[in-house]
Amino acid sequence: MKATSQWASLAIMFLFASASMAGAQSMIDPSFGTKGVATFKIQNMNDDVAQSIVQLPNGRILIAGNTVDLMGNSSIGIIRLKPNGKIDRSFSDSGEELIISGSCSKMLVQPNEKILIGGWITQGTSKRLCVWRLNPDGTPDHTFGTNGFRSAEFGGNSSCNALALQPDGKILVGGSDMNFYTCHSTLSIARINTDGTLDNSFGMAGKLSVALPNQSVDCPAILLQTNGKIIVAAKLDTNINQLFSRSKFFSMRLNSDGSIDKSFAHDGIQIQSNSNDDNFSSAAVLSDGSIILAGESEFNGFKSASVLCLFPDGNVNPNFGTNGWKHIDFFAGTPIITCMAVQQNDKVILAGVADYPNQSHSIIATRITAEGSLDYSFGKQGIDSFVLTSPASPAGCNSLLIQDDGRILLAGFRMGDSNSFFAARLQNNEQPVKNPKTESAISEDLIAEFSAFPNPMSYDPMIVSINLLQPAQINLTVSDMSGKQMITPIVKNLNEGPNTVEINFPQGLDAGMYLCVLRAMEHTRIIKFEVKQQYQQ
Repeated sequence: MKATSQWASLAIMFLFASASMAGAQSMIDPSFGTKGVATFKIQNMNDDVAQSIVQLPNGRILIAGNTVDLMGNSSIGIIRLKPNGKIDRSFSDSGEELIISGSCSKMLVQPNEKILIGGWITQGTSKRLCVWRLNPDGTPDHTFGTNGFRSAEFGGNSSCNALALQPDGKILVGGSDMNFYTCHSTLSIARINTDGTLDNSFGMAGKLSVALPNQSVDCPAILLQTNGKIIVAAKLDTNINQLFSRSKFFSMRLNSDGSIDKSFAHDGIQIQSNSNDDNFSSAAVLSDGSIILAGESEFNGFKSASVLCLFPDGNVNPNFGTNGWKHIDFFAGTPIITCMAVQQNDKVILAGVADYPNQSHSIIATRITAEGSLDYSFGKQGIDSFVLTSPASPAGCNSLLIQDDGRILLAGFRMGDSNSFFAARLQNNEQPVKNPKTESAISEDLIAEFSAFPNPMSYDPMIVSINLLQPAQINLTVSDMSGKQMITPIVKNLNEGPNTVEINFPQGLDAGMYLCVLRAMEHTRIIKFEVKQQYQQ
């Protein structure tokens, strides 16, 4: 009787999962691509896998990933789409750009719309962590590093899994470095100046390595707190014996110079586990500074999606979910969480893949509240699975983006004779909330006015007018069109209503075009201005 009951329970779970997948098509946005889905080949005979997706200010979409030939040689492919999911052939003449010899994992876009690609490249007998920078049209930016890229050597085989852009334009890149002799990975982070040189004010000559005895640490995410501190979120693998290891969630906070901030959690480090094996993959910050870590956990051979919430100081938030953890079961599926994003109302969307009995690599998505409860208004009772291609060519998801209008973009791969770049867009039953306290998209809801005088300018200091709808701390920076910072960032607490800030430029500022960037409570506004002749005070 007990065996019969177990089989009946499994049958019910399987039917529920199948019904969920069948009904999930209603979330697909048919206005994107072809019936909500778009696939692209970078190289005809290669395996193409998209790794990262970003939205540009004009609504167009960039997707970056890897294209691997039959010999295992990898190149980086970048494509640009129109808002409707069709290829934008005005980008790099054909709609795509190919970087020969390299692998990528993350992509960001600077305020001046230059494109940052984080990954690794083989140089000699080892792999080096690397950052490429492209101009907005897809061509290499030769003002950055050497011919548009910068590598950092850590001594072993390095890989990049995390990329973050500081308000001052400096670039943080993180990952792991495999030691040839110990077969353990050290956590590896580098900070790069806007011109592509290593930032000697960070760590040791611009690099930081964290090694733990008999353990491996890999960094999939770097987060920035408003106080300038750096959160490193990672997966910690501990060897139990020569055959098995156990994974845990690992997080660490750094000061701006790369030193460990001992005030965070326990002497600067937080390590958490809640199952037999907790595999970390993604992280984000809520509007109150809380840190969300996500992945999957294994309980006696069965996996569930897992989310852990930390207070801004690194301690576990016991009010989130159950004792800080939220576990989400995908019925008969085995989930692998690969990415997540936070809505403007602090609800968290997680996505990845799951293996179901009748469909391998179904794309999965779920949404939870800021308190750690499943949001039953999302999809089918808070979770959903999407068979977006066919059983013969299933799809996988590696990156997630919430557009300014609230719709959800997914990017990854479609399997077949050779894999293809894959993108899909989902409808969202919750539109962006126009609340300046929680809004994180580029918006005018907090910043009612942002202007500069004189423009063009030659000699006088620039007077910036800022009209805020509520009191806020602002950060003003000025950069040239390559992203190089021209002034020390100006940080001020401004009152609600009209405010003015005076900007004095350094003697001898060259004539040309510059960007003045205003940030306030995660809002960003940009003014382009011109210096008519070399600036003199």
